[in-house]
Amino acid sequence: MLLDIDIQTWNNTICFFPCLPSFQTVMLGNFGAAEIALKNIFIENDISSFADFHDTEWFAGLFDAVDGSGLEAPTDELASHWWGASRSFVLPWLYVNGIYDSIDNTVSIIEKSRQDLWNEFLEVNSFKVSLWKIAEGSFCAIYYAYENFLVRILSEITGKHLRVTDRDFNKELIRTYGQVLANRFWTTNFISVSREIRNCITHNGGKVTKRLLNMKPLPMIENGDVLISASIIRLGFCMRVFARVPLGMGWIRSHKSCVA
Repeated sequence: MLLDIDIQTWNNTICFFPCLPSFQTVMLGNFGAAEIALKNIFIENDISSFADFHDTEWFAGLFDAVDGSGLEAPTDELASHWWGASRSFVLPWLYVNGIYDSIDNTVSIIEKSRQDLWNEFLEVNSFKVSLWKIAEGSFCAIYYAYENFLVRILSEITGKHLRVTDRDFNKELIRTYGQVLANRFWTTNFISVSREIRNCITHNGGKVTKRLLNMKPLPMIENGDVLISASIIRLGFCMRVFARVPLGMGWIRSHKSCVA
């Protein structure tokens, strides 16, 4: 269960990739007379890489922690954003498995596995491109949900409308949670790298920034492109980012009277 994760163990794991994805060169499309755009992307060959990562038990513990605290609304937002991101992420897996089941229920598929069918879809250029963008989009959506949750809770507790770009945001975070928790929530290597990866994708065309190159742990980078694989989201990113939230739940429990 995620609530029991040893955060120091995660901090000491300097690797984004639980399994080895593969590079693919794809044709994005014909955008003019003879202009064909080519792009190196990063996808995984195993169908299980897009399996579901939503953790119902983790959220049950989170909702229990904030019950009666006055912080139910931002927690609901976190749950809905993560649920939506996880449903989008799992669509390729659902699609291929749904086709497999439909065929198998009609005519038994002999000597053909779900992975075999997935491999056939990987021969379709547009399918590979969709996997690339689903992984990128899920990364950004999940990070956004985490950041929004942190800001909303801090705003509720302080009674101020806060943004991460505010000059005093870090001071408010430290004043509210203390230096140790504030660092774990916002400035540890993994959170800082995740934030900068999101910035690279949303504000720099997916290209690596000088700032990211000076940070650790680094994602895979190829020809200046930041490459996001499905396993980062499913096995690495979600667990490591959201594991930090329960660190503040003990604080919330002990301060319920302050925010109720």
